[in-house]
Amino acid sequence: MPVVSDFVLIQESGVNIGDSGTSLFEKNFGTGGRYSNAPAMIMLMVKGLTAAGDTTVRVNNKTIGVIEYQPGASPHHWFTQIIPFPGNYLRNGNNELEVRAKLYPNGNDSFDDFKIANVVCFFHQEA
Repeated sequence: MPVVSDFVLIQESGVNIGDSGTSLFEKNFGTGGRYSNAPAMIMLMVKGLTAAGDTTVRVNNKTIGVIEYQPGASPHHWFTQIIPFPGNYLRNGNNELEVRAKLYPNGNDSFDDFKIANVVCFFHQEA
């Protein structure tokens, strides 16, 4: 049986995470007809995660990896991040993506503010 690839756009416009936005970004997305025996990946753009360290990314309450922080980088530059994970973490239908704010190491802020955009999930699909 042939296996093909598919993708779903989870979030296009930028979302603020941290003190200037939400401390927990949650978004539902569908992966109907997905093939669970092949890997999947989340690809996204991030900017502003420059001080607190990596932040955890979860799909369906399972940790799939981290968004890596960019120490010393300009908070105005976008970086592409790719997080591969097992395809069987996805459901054949509705799924949930979670990105949590990262506690700021010191100062008056509670969180290291950052922004994500163009969040896409790539997955294999049965033909």
